[in-house]
Amino acid sequence: MAANRPSPSARWGASWAMTLVRGSEPYQIRGPDGDARPMNLEAFRYRRFGVRAGATYNVSALTRLSTSLRAELLDASLPIAPTRQLSDGPAIAVDLHLDPGASRVVTAGFGFDRDTRPDPVLPHAGSRVVASVELGSTLLGGSYDFATIFGAYEHYWPLRSEKHALGIKLAGGVVVGDAPRFDRIHVADVDRMLTPRAVGLVLSTAAPLAILGTRDDKPTYGDLGGTATLEYAVRLFRGTGERRVYGGDVFFGTGLWGLAEARDLRARDTGFYASLPIDLYLDAGVRIDTDIGTFEITIANALGRVR
Repeated sequence: MAANRPSPSARWGASWAMTLVRGSEPYQIRGPDGDARPMNLEAFRYRRFGVRAGATYNVSALTRLSTSLRAELLDASLPIAPTRQLSDGPAIAVDLHLDPGASRVVTAGFGFDRDTRPDPVLPHAGSRVVASVELGSTLLGGSYDFATIFGAYEHYWPLRSEKHALGIKLAGGVVVGDAPRFDRIHVADVDRMLTPRAVGLVLSTAAPLAILGTRDDKPTYGDLGGTATLEYAVRLFRGTGERRVYGGDVFFGTGLWGLAEARDLRARDTGFYASLPIDLYLDAGVRIDTDIGTFEITIANALGRVR
């Protein structure tokens, strides 16, 4: 649940959002990374209830600054001393990235957004730069000390009287410290061919496809991740809005995604290429802009839903 309210000055704005999550998530108890067969998994329950309030300031018609405060109450039913049995015998401790029982997340966030795209939903020209920093601390009353830094850049070149467009999209982030699991980078956040998380809750245990022949035991969670995408879009139609459907595009895209933990980058026991935690994704489909939101019917989305 969320709400936004612009101020009369048109430069200042305010927003708020409420989060309520009650569910369970799996963790691996045996086997190599990424072996998410049901026999290798167990689940634990946790609950989240939180509120985020923020303010925005429009530096210009194209540039916006934002700040926010977030407070959440957590209640996690964690197993005692969770471990994972490796294929070669020894058991290792598993960090579920949550404190057992009741805990709190309190953060302060800051953001920058510059958008020169004439159409932010079905863009065929212009660019966008987004950056955000969020700091969580016990000094603010929370139970976790961490920081997240995320950024994204995309640019579109119009072709053939702007009915076609070539775009590049770069996005990435870094997580530092003891971040809760829903604030860490999950493999579904970077691989479009997996079912995306919903309010931080994992909806599928499917492992990513190994297309490039790089490291096959890619981590499920990481503290460094990102994507690089090349996309070609073709205009299908542009409506008048009378029927609440404003436009549609067909697109074709491919890109690289990567996800790693810092310790994996410092130590490896295989060749450089085989140890890279990166892979390829492919996608194609249709985007439709309507009065109630944007809908995508894509190959990657369908693949993620059925796996």
